[in-house]
Amino acid sequence: MKATIYSGLQRQKLFRENLHLKEQIGLYQISTAMATTRDVNQILDLILTTALKEFEAESASILLLDEKTGTLNLKASRGIPDYTITKSLWNLEDKLSKWVIKEAVPKIFTQKDLKPSPKEINSFISHPLMAKGKVLGVLNLIRSKKLTPFSSGELQSLGILASKASSVLENAQLYEELENTYLSVL
Repeated sequence: MKATIYSGLQRQKLFRENLHLKEQIGLYQISTAMATTRDVNQILDLILTTALKEFEAESASILLLDEKTGTLNLKASRGIPDYTITKSLWNLEDKLSKWVIKEAVPKIFTQKDLKPSPKEINSFISHPLMAKGKVLGVLNLIRSKKLTPFSSGELQSLGILASKASSVLENAQLYEELENTYLSVL
């Protein structure tokens, strides 16, 4: 019995290590892309592609907060159908994202939290994109086909990707401000 329990614990340990290594590969790719390109859209696309693959989600999006109007604007997305076709999905994502921005905490929403919701959404995870204590927007993942909801461990791992996305967006904003200042001086 001890040998069986020990074997099971070893398998769990190897499984966790394997997941951790997969996350590290994705983060390495994102870090490499950040060092070699200034194209924000390319880096955000890589972040979303990595998120879809690592978290077994069907769709992902990055929404940015417009401070003046308080509205959310879609900056990048993967796997999301045309919003004019799925208006209810956009309304739901907008509502949940605004809650996450207001509270400035990541959250997992399951099917029971999403009432009324489109039937195809089994789990929704939203992580705020923060820079210097200020919320820039949110990183959202939707799981439709996989029946298991997102876990708290996945929420923590998504925090790493959200941090990278925040860095990219903050650097892009700083670069744009610097460029505008330079042009105004000229």
